[in-house]
Amino acid sequence: MKPYLAQNHVPLFGVILLIIGSVILGIAIGIAAHFVSTLIYFFFVFSLFIGLLSMIPFSKLLLFAKVRHPLITTLMGLVTGLLIAIAFYATPYFILRQNFIRDAKQNYQVSTARASAAFDQILMDETNSSGLLGYMKFRAKEGDQFTNYWVINGVPIHESILTMKSIWAWFYWLIETLLFALPVAWIGFDIGKMSFSKSANDWYNAPIKQIFAIPPENKELLLTLLRDGNLQEISEMAVSEEKISHPMLEVYTQRSGNKKGDVLLSVKQTYLDSQEKIKRNVVGQWEVSEPNYLPFVNAVKHKLAE
Repeated sequence: MKPYLAQNHVPLFGVILLIIGSVILGIAIGIAAHFVSTLIYFFFVFSLFIGLLSMIPFSKLLLFAKVRHPLITTLMGLVTGLLIAIAFYATPYFILRQNFIRDAKQNYQVSTARASAAFDQILMDETNSSGLLGYMKFRAKEGDQFTNYWVINGVPIHESILTMKSIWAWFYWLIETLLFALPVAWIGFDIGKMSFSKSANDWYNAPIKQIFAIPPENKELLLTLLRDGNLQEISEMAVSEEKISHPMLEVYTQRSGNKKGDVLLSVKQTYLDSQEKIKRNVVGQWEVSEPNYLPFVNAVKHKLAE
């Protein structure tokens, strides 16, 4: 039995997987978001919804990559969110570019290269920039029209229209980008600081189970016994939660996702806040090997059954 140390776990394969997966996720979600926005769109709500929805696949990627490092996972969440925004804005740019090239080739019998160069030149003449930046500057210059709408039976139902130009368009795009990115970064931070079992090479992400409680006056004794690894004496202190009132000490167990390695033992202290709601603080965590854990939990069950 040893104290649990929340050490970072950064395997090379996991980092590579996380980088590749983040790029693929960001681009794929951004492209899909553009096409969904042609069917339904609401100011700010749409980008926030996409950001929140993106948390699901990104969290699964993080758990699979097994990278435990809050800074790395948060940064990769930001990168994923930024890629969502870039792909979201770049998709109509590439569609417009391809349509221009197709029409130029059909109407003027020019090559793809000349049609592409002509498209870039138009952007340069209008904004002094080409590519996606020139396209966004052109949208800001001409005024970007944002419309709340959804499509029913192929007919768009409009709610309101807002046209933004110049700096206001850029300001709106900035907020929209943040709404894409911040939820993904937040889930990256949250998962990046989860408990990780090095003995099992997996997360302690199985359901957390409370096994017993202890009166608060026995806190120091409990912590001393845990530091000494005296599980037998701890089991004799076990009390059912229903038999005492808050505040109390609660002991929880948690296994790794693959059910291997050590068992995580967590001690939480409860307290009542100003609204009489029960809150919990973790006061200590220990890792117990399976051979030591089984007799301990059986002794606890026997004590609670008395």
